[in-house]
Amino acid sequence: MKFTIDRKYFFNKLSIVARAISVFSPLPALSGICIDVKEDQIVLTGSNSTVSIQTIIYPGEFVRENPQAASF
Repeated sequence: MKFTIDRKYFFNKLSIVARAISVFSPLPALSGICIDVKEDQIVLTGSNSTVSIQTIIYPGEFVRENPQAASF
């Protein structure tokens, strides 16, 4: 699957979910960011052993006419 997204917009969404990640996690395997790309949305989830933050990007949100767009 290939999609194009505005880099600044994507990093903004990543920074939201990154707030859940602790640098000093007692279980590093349980902390991180999950990027789940589905046909109709991209789900970003940041979590550590106690807190999870999730944000969803829908198709109309990330299509931009921007030369700084990133393709995946």
